[in-house]
Amino acid sequence: MSSLPARVETGWKPVHVRGRPPALYRIPITLSLLGLFMIAIQAGQPLVGFASMMAVLATATALSLRTMSRRYAPAAILRDQGDAKMANGRHLEARAFYERALAIVQRELPPSSPEVLLCTYNLAVVSSIIGDHERAANCLDVLLQGLGGRVPGPWSGRIAWLLRRVSRHHSLHGRHPLAIEACETAIGLVGDAPGADDCTVRSLVNDLGWAHHRAGDLSAAREHFAEALSIHEQYRDIAIALATPQRGRHDVERSPYRAPSPTAASTSGGLDRAVAHSLVGLGWTALEQGRLAESDAAFGRALLMSNGSSRAEDVSLRSESLRGRAAVAFERGAYLDAERGYRRAAEALRPDAQRQAIALLLDRAWLACARGEDPRAEGLLVEAERRLQSKASLASLRGALHVTWAELKRRQCDFKAAHRHAQRAVLLTTEALAEHPRRASVLAVAARIHTARSEHAAAERCARAALQILRTRGLGEFHPRFSEVYLALAELQVARGHWGAAEREFELALSEREARVGPEHPALDEVLEGLAGVYEATQRTREAAGVYARLDAIRGVTRDETSVSA
Repeated sequence: MSSLPARVETGWKPVHVRGRPPALYRIPITLSLLGLFMIAIQAGQPLVGFASMMAVLATATALSLRTMSRRYAPAAILRDQGDAKMANGRHLEARAFYERALAIVQRELPPSSPEVLLCTYNLAVVSSIIGDHERAANCLDVLLQGLGGRVPGPWSGRIAWLLRRVSRHHSLHGRHPLAIEACETAIGLVGDAPGADDCTVRSLVNDLGWAHHRAGDLSAAREHFAEALSIHEQYRDIAIALATPQRGRHDVERSPYRAPSPTAASTSGGLDRAVAHSLVGLGWTALEQGRLAESDAAFGRALLMSNGSSRAEDVSLRSESLRGRAAVAFERGAYLDAERGYRRAAEALRPDAQRQAIALLLDRAWLACARGEDPRAEGLLVEAERRLQSKASLASLRGALHVTWAELKRRQCDFKAAHRHAQRAVLLTTEALAEHPRRASVLAVAARIHTARSEHAAAERCARAALQILRTRGLGEFHPRFSEVYLALAELQVARGHWGAAEREFELALSEREARVGPEHPALDEVLEGLAGVYEATQRTREAAGVYARLDAIRGVTRDETSVSA
């Protein structure tokens, strides 16, 4: 799963602030004037005293302004030069100018002064644009502290834009509470205005949904995606009504945004895209919750809305929607449909969409591994690893890479390599996914590898931790990931010789998978094989023979499917 990048060209704009003399000058000037006036009154010449006071005031003010302009003029010049570099797209040079300007004003002005705040804002923006999100987050914290929680109206949209980018950075690095806090702060800044730019409540609610999704709080993510979708649909319905006043007033409920059908002529591509973004988020959340029909419908609507456009964002949405539908097909056990969907998603992908390309390679590698196509899976994993070498920050994708390697090596009985990859996958997913249900799958794979290495205590710890994650996420007992954990527990019980417990776990895994993929699917192979082994170990040859006959039938279907695919 990947979230689509926010636009960067609409969030930055130079802010010009008129400087004020520092308080250091104002205090002694005021005391001197009052002293002169009091001396003149005591001498009995108030008019002379008043004239003297005004003369001193004019001289001191001129001196103060001249001194201040000499002292801070270089900072203003550097800031203007940085603005010029930003306008020309030369961001690294702009950052150097902003850093020098900030160093000048920070030496003698307090953090809340307009000059310091302006330079800090500019430095945060340019750092975010060039990808130095850590520096941008630090500058943003300093900026908000200097503002004291009172963000001026003209700054609110720009600060919200920065918060949105910093939130995504925190979320991708597993700092989910910080990501959620940044999104909520941005929503508080922009209010309820449904405007058409990137920093409005409808886009920020979508971002908040993604932050909760990556944190594993799928119920909250679902609520936020549904809220964003509702706002988008209402806003788009108003646009349709205004564009077609002669017939649009009574057709709101039949809007293309409320039914899965394409439009002949879209009234607003931006609104189409906004709804598709919310639908993609809703689709991935429903998939993680095991609501496959709802997930497929959401991806289908997003695909219809992104078709027919060559804009970069629409192409990315189209590829993500195809990938989502392929993932649903995989969860249902329709491997051929999943392979076709992944292939179409790869064909629709933009050349510069590296994150989506890597995610697709990993999805296809896992599918090839599930189908027993080991050489193909290895080739896809090697390519994904090569592309990830230049993407050091994508911990979630690196975790997916290592868990796929671990599963492949486990199937090949190379348990030493499998253990190495599993350890790395657990570490990365703990950092990036916290209590996300996908981490339960990683722990289940690790548990099976520990069992194969006779590390029973470690296997049980991993399996119980995975089970705890799934139960605390409120997914219900029939979520697809439960079968993976039950299978891991069953293999552990077999290794310990606890045949009754192993049989119960195998039956739980089998019933869950049968409910999801039907009674004759290859995904049942390893569960049935384990159950047959339990029957043989407990001298129930008739039950074992029945399971083996069912296994032969399933493997015959698999061979036929493989020949059709070839």
